[in-house]
Amino acid sequence: MIMKKNRFNLFILLLAASFFIGCSSDDNGVETMDPPTPEGGGGEEMPPPETEATRFIINGIIDGAPTDANTVVVSDLTQGSVNVSTAQEGVFEGAFIAEINERLFSTLQTDFGFVEYRVDENGSVSEVARVVAQASNGNIVDLGSDQVLTFNAAYNPDGLVDYTIVDISTMTEVTTGQIAVPINDDALLWPNSIIPKDGKLLLNYIHADINSFANFDGIFTAVLNASTLEVEEIIEDARSATPGYNLSQDHFFDSNGDLYIGTTNSNYWGINENLPAGILRIRSGELEYDETYFFDVTSQINNEYFAGLAQLTDTKALIKVFRSDLIEQFADYSQKAVIEHWVVDVQTQTAEKLDIPLSLAPFADPVVLDDGNFGIVANTSEGSFIYIYDESTGSVQQGLEYEGIDFIRTITAIP
Repeated sequence: MIMKKNRFNLFILLLAASFFIGCSSDDNGVETMDPPTPEGGGGEEMPPPETEATRFIINGIIDGAPTDANTVVVSDLTQGSVNVSTAQEGVFEGAFIAEINERLFSTLQTDFGFVEYRVDENGSVSEVARVVAQASNGNIVDLGSDQVLTFNAAYNPDGLVDYTIVDISTMTEVTTGQIAVPINDDALLWPNSIIPKDGKLLLNYIHADINSFANFDGIFTAVLNASTLEVEEIIEDARSATPGYNLSQDHFFDSNGDLYIGTTNSNYWGINENLPAGILRIRSGELEYDETYFFDVTSQINNEYFAGLAQLTDTKALIKVFRSDLIEQFADYSQKAVIEHWVVDVQTQTAEKLDIPLSLAPFADPVVLDDGNFGIVANTSEGSFIYIYDESTGSVQQGLEYEGIDFIRTITAIP
């Protein structure tokens, strides 16, 4: 077992080179046209309006510089290449990008801010508005009614989670405060994700020993009052550890409204491999973990551990699996190609490895293409690519290459 030393500083370095896509849009821009005016008593029926191809923002990183993303806008991910020489430099400063109400937002890692961006018809990306947000290095949570919440992903021995709420209709700060979560003595808390569910907010967090950083056995999720952000109860489950994952999508809802949450308790993230990594369920209308459901993913992926749970279909999601036989030191988790791509099915509780070369961090979430296939980022030893996954056949093909960069940090569909 690789023990984690000075975990906080190492994670901050990784976060500077990582990304999280909180959400990406599946909607395409539509070019409308007026209906034809019939001549005489009739007229031929006009064809339906053409649908514009979805465009994607891809952010590439050179030399690990977090505020120097090299941004390109493309519409075809299935073939060809783009070169960093054509990219816009330093447009996106943050690691987390979200699409809300057909608008693009990002949190800033270095300047503590919340920014809206716009992409014009020529693919030029520009900043629209910026809000100073003191808590803004975590993922972006859509609260509805034009309000979003951001929070600081950081260890805290007091169980306090800093947050900021922004009104995106006026791009102004609504409030800044702290969520007080009860934790053990001599313990630390690290917030992973905040999920709106059934009128509440679920805060998934690491609950760890203050000296060893080892995660306590069990899952800990705080149920928050959506208005006051006060903790109403803590729900626990002893079957795994470390719910959620701060660097990529870690949960999804199916069409029934059931919530699935991945657990990432490897020595890379939760520092506790005593329990299996898996997927738990909270049913629609409930605020407790379903005692009848636990997907032991570790047993399906050669006794390895995984990160993320990025939804592909109603029952399937993409996970990143760590190859422990290739990891000799902690830095290998983020600086070496040790990641396999697998698809898990939460209904059949099965997992399938995709034919994608070993990849290194960061953990960009997949995007949906116009034909229903998925674009998956793989930063391999041969270069940074988008691989095209056909869920209906399980086949994978190498697609677009981004040349001249160290790695792709994020890919996002443009609303």
